[in-house]
Order: sequence, then structure tokens, then C-alpha cells
Amino acid sequence: MRAVALICLLLAQEPDVDALFKQLSDESIEVREKASAALIELGPAAEARLKKEAATAQGELKSRIDAVLFAIEHRRRLATVLPPLRRVTLDAKDRPLKDVLEEFKAKSGLSLVLAGSGEEPVTVRLRDALPIEALDAICRAAGVGYVFRGDQVKVVIEGKYAETPRAFAGRYAISAAGVSLSQSSDFEKTTEATTVVFGLFWPKEALPCAQPILDVTSATDDAGGSLMPEGKKSSPDHAVSSPELRSSLPLRLGARVRLKGPSEGAKKIASLKGRLKMSYCAAHFISFHDPDADQKLEYDGVSLYLKNFSHVGEEVKFNLDLAGRRRNAGVGESRWCQDGLMRIDGHKILVATDGGTELGPLAWSGGATDAGWRLNFTFREIKGKATAIRIEVDGAQFEEVVEFELKDIPFPK
Repeated sequence: MRAVALICLLLAQEPDVDALFKQLSDESIEVREKASAALIELGPAAEARLKKEAATAQGELKSRIDAVLFAIEHRRRLATVLPPLRRVTLDAKDRPLKDVLEEFKAKSGLSLVLAGSGEEPVTVRLRDALPIEALDAICRAAGVGYVFRGDQVKVVIEGKYAETPRAFAGRYAISAAGVSLSQSSDFEKTTEATTVVFGLFWPKEALPCAQPILDVTSATDDAGGSLMPEGKKSSPDHAVSSPELRSSLPLRLGARVRLKGPSEGAKKIASLKGRLKMSYCAAHFISFHDPDADQKLEYDGVSLYLKNFSHVGEEVKFNLDLAGRRRNAGVGESRWCQDGLMRIDGHKILVATDGGTELGPLAWSGGATDAGWRLNFTFREIKGKATAIRIEVDGAQFEEVVEFELKDIPFPK
């Protein structure tokens, strides 16, 4: 009887697709938005019904159904370039930090390096937590700090856990790394401004193919005043400046957003809401195998010539000539094609070796020729025999957008 009751309870908790579909026509915007979000979460389970209704729906209902179907398909495509989001469930009571972190590593997939003995006692209970959220909870419980360095998360035992305002959304962490106040004057009036510096984190398996975009949608101080610029519902998009974007991840990067000055007497930003947009690519490569001899490949109307290959010691050099125009720009026009010309990202030229490694170039340069373009590449630390040159020439780009909220960000005193 207990098993039957449990099954009935689980069935009762399954979202009702019919009920959610009816809510798409509700008079309340909030009800409609929640129904749309729930149908998107159901994904394939709701897709057949939505497609059937889309065939006869009209007006606003038709638009809402199409938007939900688009979001479901977008998630499906995004899943082809991003691994499933892991969740961490973990129980610890007065266990040494080093033991808790070993269990966390196995469940999260994050790479950790522990500095110190790791004997600090940890008591924590996590249920389906996001990996970085789980790491934060473990470190808070142990009273230790953690920083992101290169392709590892290094848990620093020295010092105390920093109570920095932070939020966790999907596979990302967003923190308020700093706040500053400033004044400017045009000799008629003085204007105050608030600048917020954000720290961003994403795991190494979620390497973006373009600069992240952080957008603040609302910000209020504890005196009830809005910090959003006059006449704007949201701040402009603020791209993250990152020379390290293409290096090993996870990474912690900074983004600065300029807002209005605080209300009189305000002591903190009570709430700051925003969106983080990350771009990912499903790339298509072509390969020159056995590159010792000059070779030619063609892709979508463009001829690619590999010339003057040399491998001396651990250094590899070669030229890549391009001639012709793309016949089909494809969905990745802005990334892989411009005005019919193939765009080659030097970072995406790889030398494969018989040891199973692939390395990008140390340096490259290029210029126009009578027939098209010539690119010159130099690679270092190539160990073993170079077996192929791989070149990213096409693909598809997808975006993942997450919303976040940071609370209680203190103004400087």
C-alpha cells in the first residue's frame, strides 16, 4: 500500500500539460509567464501537444506557443554543445574538509587543489545543488576561502571565507567583487554614479566562443531609490573584457556596470537583478593529414592551400592560403563568414600529434595576396610527430541566458 501511495503521489506531482496550456491564455501576465516556463521545462513531454495546438492557434496564443516551441528546440540544440548540468547531493557532519572535497570532486567533476591540511571540520547538507553553489557552501561551512586559478579551482585554506554577495544561476556564479561611488560636474550640476564590478565564473566544460554579456535589468538601494539610469528600463549590455577568454577554464573575469548614484542615506544596494548571456559553438573542422607535403582542400567554394610546412625540434611553421568566396554563409555568418569571405580564427588552427595532443599556435600573422589571403603560423612545444592540421571553418552558434539577483551589496563608507 505504501508503494502504491508513493506512486500515486509522484503521478499527482507531474505537471499537467493540459492545465498549463490553458494558462497560456490566462488574463494574468504572471500566470502566462509561469505556464510558459513550466512547458519549456517539460520540453519533449509537452512538445507534441504544443505543435498540435500551434496548427490552429491564432493571435497572441499562437505567438506564445511558437515562443515555447522555439525555446524547447533551442535547449535541445544547446545540449549538443554543453554537457548535462550536474547536481550535487552531499551530507557531512564534522567530517574533515579534505574528505568532503574528495566526495565533492567525484560528484561535481570540478578540478580542485587543496592548499593546507584540510582538517577543518565541515557540517553541511546539500540537495541537488549546482556544483559551484555546493563548493561555496562547503567552504563557508569550513570557514575557508577559494579562488579560481587557471584550469583549476584552488581552495585556499589561509584566511577566512569572504562574505561576498553572490548568486548562482545554472552552471555560472556571479558575484559583486566591488562597488565604487563617483561624482562628475558640468559646472551646472553634479552627478553621482555607482560602479559595480562583477566577478564571473563558469566551469571548464562550458568554454564560451564569444565574450560573455552581462546586462543589469533593475537595481534599487535600501532607501527605495532606483539606481537605473534615467529613462532606461535596463542598462546597456556590458561585455566582459577578457584577454584570457581562450585560455584554460574555469575563469573568474571582471565586468563593470555604471549605474546612478544612491539615494540620500542609502547604505547598500538592496537588490540588483540582471541577465548573463553566454555563447557556445558547435564547430566544424577540416583536416590536412600528413602535412609534410603541400596540400589543397576545398570547403563551400573556398580553396585552402597548406604550404611550406616545417617541423624542426619542437617548432612547427606553415602557411595557409585562402582563395575564393563562400557559397553558403550558413547560420554562423558573423563568426565564420563575412561578406562571402571565409573568416579563419587563428586560435582555432590546431596541430594534432601522434601522442594524441592538439595545440594552438604561439603566433600568427596574415595579409592579402593576388588570389586571396595568406596566413602564417608558428607553433611551439610540439612533442612527437605532427599528424594533422585541423582548421575550424564552420559551425552553429547558440546562446544560453540566465537571470540572477544579488542582494545587500554595501556602498563604500
